[in-house]
Amino acid sequence: MINPDTGAAIMDSERQKLTHLDFVDKIKLSESLTRPHGGTTRYSALWQADRNHIQRMAPIEFIGRYMGGWFDFAIADELHQLAGDTAQGNGLGVLGRAAKRLIALTGTLMGGYADDLFNIFYRMEPRTMAGEGFAYGGQGRRDFQQQYGVLETIERVRGTDNACSRATKKTIQVLKKPGASPLLFGKFLMNTTAFLSLEDIAENLPRYDESVLSVEMDEELAKAYEELEEDIRTAMRAHRGNKSLMSILLNTLLLYPTIPMGSRTSGHAHLTRRPKSMCGFW
Repeated sequence: MINPDTGAAIMDSERQKLTHLDFVDKIKLSESLTRPHGGTTRYSALWQADRNHIQRMAPIEFIGRYMGGWFDFAIADELHQLAGDTAQGNGLGVLGRAAKRLIALTGTLMGGYADDLFNIFYRMEPRTMAGEGFAYGGQGRRDFQQQYGVLETIERVRGTDNACSRATKKTIQVLKKPGASPLLFGKFLMNTTAFLSLEDIAENLPRYDESVLSVEMDEELAKAYEELEEDIRTAMRAHRGNKSLMSILLNTLLLYPTIPMGSRTSGHAHLTRRPKSMCGFW
């Protein structure tokens, strides 16, 4: 096999020439080529796109590649769920580049720690974060927590007896604690964030009325409920103090009103037949 960029044979790690059979298992997908006379190093792909197949990509990837500034507004709900280093979180940054204005909504701005806002700020206000001297990544996040959050330093000193002397061993542990500096809101939130409560918008909401209507169960459903109630009472009398049984009974009482159909065949009628075993309600 020949590298199309150099015309030279493609070698493996042991300097053996590769054949087309070696590429069935994708043994080598690229090479790094260095130009002569101390030139630059560049990437040389040993593959090419197949135009006979349909190209597929995630919608957010397409938006990021080809639709920069396309939208007037992008709206992201539940912003606090987009704060992690996840595909959804990275998608928030893509939407920010693809839209002229990004509006984010949340009822839980932060989870108690200052660095919960680090990724959100960097995706929505990257210039501000870079201007404050925070680099994107783990070190920048630690610096952000140190400046705007709360850190607890625990220092432990232990004495040890050696053969001819006494030494001390010191260990230092830094823990992240809940809390955020008021400066965090003044620098990053006051100019870009609107804080609303229900009282602020209640006047413009439509009228809401709520009433409770009781609906009687039909005969077949009422009979099933009564049989379940009797089975549970019988089991509780037969197995007093059985905590395992109590957890099963509670689970049944929570689930049975939602899906009573078919549950009669799943085992709760056998409560009184196996006094020393776990009762199979479901």
